[in-house]
Amino acid sequence: GQAAAPPQPSQEDLEEEAWEIRELVATKLAAVYREEQEMKEREQRLAVERVEYLKTFAVIDAEDKVEFGPMRLLRQRYQLIRLLGKSIGQSWAYRAFDLHTLQNVMLRVHENLKAPQGGQECFESAAQECEVAKTLRHPCMASLVDHFVHDGGSYVTVWEFCEGDLLEAYLRRTGTASEKEAKGIALQLLSALRYLESKGHVLDRQDLRSSRIAIRGGEVKICGLTLPSFRRGGSSSSSSGRASSQTAEALHKARPVEVPQDTIEDTQVDPEQLAGDSNGFSGAVCMVGVILHEVLFGRKPEVSDVPTSPFSPEPSAVQLPDNKLSPECRECLVRLLDKERPMTALEAYNDPFVLPSKVTYTKRQKGGAQT
Repeated sequence: GQAAAPPQPSQEDLEEEAWEIRELVATKLAAVYREEQEMKEREQRLAVERVEYLKTFAVIDAEDKVEFGPMRLLRQRYQLIRLLGKSIGQSWAYRAFDLHTLQNVMLRVHENLKAPQGGQECFESAAQECEVAKTLRHPCMASLVDHFVHDGGSYVTVWEFCEGDLLEAYLRRTGTASEKEAKGIALQLLSALRYLESKGHVLDRQDLRSSRIAIRGGEVKICGLTLPSFRRGGSSSSSSGRASSQTAEALHKARPVEVPQDTIEDTQVDPEQLAGDSNGFSGAVCMVGVILHEVLFGRKPEVSDVPTSPFSPEPSAVQLPDNKLSPECRECLVRLLDKERPMTALEAYNDPFVLPSKVTYTKRQKGGAQT
């Protein structure tokens, strides 16, 4: 007889088989997605480690070239520990140990003093500014501990040592921050600016770069102030080079060496183009906008991102790269980056995004209680 035909699977069996196949494919896709995420995270970690390694290697290479040997004890109080780099304004930065207070400090050796007259008048002008700076106390700013004239013809300022990571390295390692964390960082920086503004002092915009701000446990601190006598522009390149050589020889008895900068200039946006006059509060406030943009988007704003005015009739004139920001955050960022209508530190601090009004805060509390 003829063989019996195999039984046809029922509709229920077909649906179960299709469901099993879908679940298997979904599991495989999840595994592939997880592996892809792990590879991206590993790639990001390796990129951060590479940048940090190259910076560390450059500093160690500079130390090897200057043949440090035993480092000098300055003023019978500050023992130099290691070279941190050469910062903006031709100042050498060192980590040192204060033998009086038994604490770490950051010691800067400045060469390009730009007082109206040279010689003793130059040092007296710098000493007066440092005495005023010693009276400034704010939790988001490193305090000036001491200052004196170095026997090599330079001026030395001693600052509180800021523990933690530089904001630049922190963002490279962790990526972009949430809007809440970015708001906290902006609030702390604007609080310091408001304090300085109330005291009649000007913060140089170069002090508000991500490579000059330390962060630890959510708290940020500006790593020292650039006083007017120590700002760039007072020395020619040749004289700065000779001063650097004299300082290196005075501190280490070594030949001159090219020391790596502690800040890296990029090709995205020129702080001069954003911040305007460096002697006005608007420049520093605008740099807070640059920091806020960098924290939110992982990069400094490009020229196309910088609005000409928040009241522009063309909304597309402001090309922020993310649409997930709250309206308050977006409007605050636009106002901070607006160089046509610069804000004071007090105006920026009272912005609805940075410091919501008590009425708004009370309404939110009541709304949360009702829900």
